[in-house]
Amino acid sequence: MNNILFLTNKLLIGGAEMIFVNQINLIDKNKFNPFVGLLYSTNKKDNLYHKLKISDNKIIHFNFKQKLGALDIGGIIRLTKFLRQNKIDIIFTSLFEANFAGRLAAKFAGTKVIVSSEHSCYYDKRYWQKKVDWFLSFFTDKIVAVSNEVADFTSKQEKIDSKKFKVIKQISDISIEGIFNRNELRRQFDIPINAFVCGSLGRFSPEKAQYKIIDMAEILVYDLKIKDIYFIIIGYGALHDELLRLIAVKKLEKYVKIIKDPGLAKEYLVMLDIFILTSIREGFGIVLLEAMNNGLPCIAFNVGGVSEVIRDKESGFLIDNNHKQDFINKILFFYKNKSLMHEFSLRSKKSVDSILGKIEDLEIFFMSLWKSKK
Repeated sequence: MNNILFLTNKLLIGGAEMIFVNQINLIDKNKFNPFVGLLYSTNKKDNLYHKLKISDNKIIHFNFKQKLGALDIGGIIRLTKFLRQNKIDIIFTSLFEANFAGRLAAKFAGTKVIVSSEHSCYYDKRYWQKKVDWFLSFFTDKIVAVSNEVADFTSKQEKIDSKKFKVIKQISDISIEGIFNRNELRRQFDIPINAFVCGSLGRFSPEKAQYKIIDMAEILVYDLKIKDIYFIIIGYGALHDELLRLIAVKKLEKYVKIIKDPGLAKEYLVMLDIFILTSIREGFGIVLLEAMNNGLPCIAFNVGGVSEVIRDKESGFLIDNNHKQDFINKILFFYKNKSLMHEFSLRSKKSVDSILGKIEDLEIFFMSLWKSKK
């Protein structure tokens, strides 16, 4: 049995963090002995600790200092000692700081298999971060990317040999518990039962660009005079108040609703007719799979690995070149063609299994790397 450390920054709610948790929960405990490593602890109530199916004594906080980040030498020493003392065979890191500290410590500790991961096309990486990733790639056995687009982008941006990358699609629990009733939710948020509802789910952050949803709502409601179309923006994050302010400025409080409930976010999908994603950067788009699994046709800008999820004109529509009017036209297509929307819905739900990653792929990958080092 191989001892493996899954290492990330902290367990706040987020797409990459949820994938991290699912990998730990699903990995075969008869083949691997997993530990959870976190650079930082958190006191925020919106976290994922309760989702972990692992004993508390296997969750290790390395207590890196926030001010120093991954450059905390004390934290790196503690991590190195842990790897040695617990005879960790494989380290699998997630997100930049953990990728940095984890790979460095693993090299010092002599850990046999060192694997990092990339979850998105990070256009905003600083020059020094790119150089660090390039340098550490020489001590990394493989870099797991969630999509071909992410692998190609990272390889080119950071000048890392493409052979270093292994594409393993996101492994996630996309089911919903069904705790909400569609009609009751609509009544709760003052939305007519028979209205046409478009919705999005994600962190309220610049790369998700939810302001575009508000802009499109303004055109549909006030320019095109469509009064039975509503928009739901589900999530949490720093831009929450800014989104509310924009809705108020455009006088769209009746037609655009913000739902801040990170713990139950995907449960609100039941109230939607279609799912829309306005992100300007996405690695794979796990929220699309959650929506599709709920039978929702999807419309999204064609960025990152989104094209590996949505089959254009089959399970939804891909919008090229950030073209807002084309996005609006596709919303109107579903609004005007309810029977065709049903066909998209069936194809959307049917295609999910072939797109979602499988834990067995990750297990086989780890074992092959381990055997190559023996």
